[in-house]
Amino acid sequence: MGLRGLVLKKEEKMEKFLQDVPEHNYFWVLSGLKLKNLVELAGALETMTDEVFNYHVNESKNDFACWIKECIKDTALAEALLATKSKKDIAKKVKDRVAEIQKPKAEIQKPKKDVIQPKKKR
Repeated sequence: MGLRGLVLKKEEKMEKFLQDVPEHNYFWVLSGLKLKNLVELAGALETMTDEVFNYHVNESKNDFACWIKECIKDTALAEALLATKSKKDIAKKVKDRVAEIQKPKAEIQKPKKDVIQPKKKR
């Protein structure tokens, strides 16, 4: 498999991180909200009260990281979330991950402008 195949496989795998989880794996927020995917989590974190956030993320646990690792299966994001207890940092990491996955494929595959091109024969 060539490099292009590896890039596409990685993109396909990452796109799965944005899909809805099965209903029995929904994340139930203390406020009563049910989350099905990372996009919904990103939106919920923007409006979530500190009280609700601190129920799910504190010194003894990080429910969002656990859900992302166990249900979404994005271990890299889950590990990144475990490194902080800040609502602002966690919201940014989730939002950035969603944006990274949603990048248009053409943008990911663009060659760099500074790539040295072979000289043309005169």
